[in-house]
Amino acid sequence: MVFTPSVPSPKVIVIAGPTGSGKTAILHFIASQRFPVIDLEALASHRGSVFGELGQTTQQPAQPVFEHLLQTAWQQYQNAPFIFTEQEAPAIGKCRLPQWFLNELKKGSTIYLDVPRQYRVQHIVADYGSLPCEELLAATEKLSERFPADTIAQLKQWLVQGHYNLFADFMLQYYDRSRHYKYAAETLPAILSFQDYDVPAMTRAIFQHLQIVRPLAD
Repeated sequence: MVFTPSVPSPKVIVIAGPTGSGKTAILHFIASQRFPVIDLEALASHRGSVFGELGQTTQQPAQPVFEHLLQTAWQQYQNAPFIFTEQEAPAIGKCRLPQWFLNELKKGSTIYLDVPRQYRVQHIVADYGSLPCEELLAATEKLSERFPADTIAQLKQWLVQGHYNLFADFMLQYYDRSRHYKYAAETLPAILSFQDYDVPAMTRAIFQHLQIVRPLAD
């Protein structure tokens, strides 16, 4: 049976932006302030790239289980005025977003985070730099279909030598070139630019833009 959200449904507010811009960190901070949040990456046990399964404590759920988890999360907040979530591709690892949720995303609003790449590099290194090098090397090998052998060799060398900043900077340049999301004309994102990486301050700027007046704790 296909799930159909109740009408009227909560407005979805999508936190978007390039890799490393802090989307997930902001989503977690918003959730800590007891606002409605659907964390798609947590439900899918995957972070949405060839490195997405690293650091996960559980395997990805089967598609029916993922859809049930998503439906349950939605119903938890079905009477709320809005729900925050993070921009994702239609597939998060092997889990695909159901059509009803994609439809809700199209009706929502998008906030795009513009963050200097130097801070995005630092954020990626902080997220992945503590993982075992062997796991990072294995994930990098999966990029062999996208990069020539000498590029893969260079990436692996940076990892082995501990040059995580160089590795992260290269990958961010690649993702910036390759990931382009399409927006409907009526839902073009509001772009918020930041000069540093401060999750509470960035969240306050988002709330100010959305005219959400409830104060946020640090």
